[in-house]
Amino acid sequence: LLQFSYAQTSSLTIKVVNSDSMNGINSALVFIDELNFADTETDSYGVAYFENVPLGKISINIRKQGFKPYRGNFNVTNNPNHNSARIELVEISNHLHNRDSLERNKG
Repeated sequence: LLQFSYAQTSSLTIKVVNSDSMNGINSALVFIDELNFADTETDSYGVAYFENVPLGKISINIRKQGFKPYRGNFNVTNNPNHNSARIELVEISNHLHNRDSLERNKG
């Protein structure tokens, strides 16, 4: 039974970065719907590490004060080397300040 459940899960590394600076964001709260435990905080490099993640599609939620919340999917494979995601969070204050200039640039 243990071997069976081991084969059906893998590890997952998530790095959360600031979309402007690409620097890691520490203390962001990462929650995976399919894992029934509390939020995991990113470390000082912006990294959160999970073990025993079910294979297949999972839903990732990330929250950090001052940033827009993130929700997205990730496909977990049985190769831990492939199970690493870099997710960019958008700073709310910067987003609001830059919105007008961004819209002008798009037009």
